[in-house]
Amino acid sequence: MAEPVCVVSGVGPGTGSALVRRFAAGGYRVAMLARDAGRLADLAKQVPSAKAYVCDVSDQSQVDAAMDRVEREMGAPSVLIHNAVGGGWGTFMEIDPAMLNRNFQVNTMGLLYLARRVAPAMVTAGHGPGSRAKRRARCLCRHRCRDRRALGPRALQAEARRLLYRARRDRRRSMAPGRSAPFGMVVQCRGQAIRGNVVARR
Repeated sequence: MAEPVCVVSGVGPGTGSALVRRFAAGGYRVAMLARDAGRLADLAKQVPSAKAYVCDVSDQSQVDAAMDRVEREMGAPSVLIHNAVGGGWGTFMEIDPAMLNRNFQVNTMGLLYLARRVAPAMVTAGHGPGSRAKRRARCLCRHRCRDRRALGPRALQAEARRLLYRARRDRRRSMAPGRSAPFGMVVQCRGQAIRGNVVARR
């Protein structure tokens, strides 16, 4: 059976790359979405199970085109991580409305475009929230469950949290002392919505 597919959007040099490496190490084939073709190509050379797809997630037509390729070349995703994020700081009098709108398009609409695209196939395949109690999911992280026994929803959540925590830890360790960076993501994993290290039950 082919390894499951994980889609990671917003693959940059920090958190995005850490997520790609962590899920690849956990036995996933990873579809990497980002605007920087050069960075994606470099990372694809370092992670054999990852493939690059140039995409601006704020553009629905680009999302649809990229996901068409992902599904054709890798198969239907079972995990979606929306890591693409825009940000800005300042008071409401200082923030440029155009910048805020751009962030909304990336942070919120990008997630909506991706989630609406992958959710139907997840539900059909038995990965959606309607089937959590009926099916047992495959192990998320192969190196922690060497016999690859099926895990129930609670154990699956724990494995997802471990992977996300380790990606965050990898990101922190790669940064220069004294620097900090926001870490925010939404993960669609077998119907579980995961924000950072916190799993929100539906």
